[in-house]
Amino acid sequence: MMHRMMEVMSASMQQSIHDELSKQKGLPANFDARMRKWIDDLMTNMPMDEMEESMIPPYQKHFTHGDIEAMNAFYSSPVGQKVLRELPDVMQEGMQAMRPTLNKYIEDSKQRMMEDLKNSTTPAKPSGAAAQN
Repeated sequence: MMHRMMEVMSASMQQSIHDELSKQKGLPANFDARMRKWIDDLMTNMPMDEMEESMIPPYQKHFTHGDIEAMNAFYSSPVGQKVLRELPDVMQEGMQAMRPTLNKYIEDSKQRMMEDLKNSTTPAKPSGAAAQN
């Protein structure tokens, strides 16, 4: 399931990057092909074994051995196998369906932030050691 989710993530990342960057002028003609190769390389070289290992402690923290056995039984069932097969596509389609709403929300938030910054008359305070002097 994790491998399938990574495939879905890859497609979603490609679409998001394409949507965002296609608004910019001056991209090379082969931008889409280069972006697909970059993301494919990123996904191919992803340390899946390490990522799977890092998931063990959270599962141990939140689920008992009996819970894991019950999940294994479910995922071994025909419906569980269908969930494993279909859930990545459901997630991808859901992400695509919510993208316009999310993009509008993010754009509106960016505009409000820019307006707030433009209307602000208080200069920013320096951070770190400069602020202490």
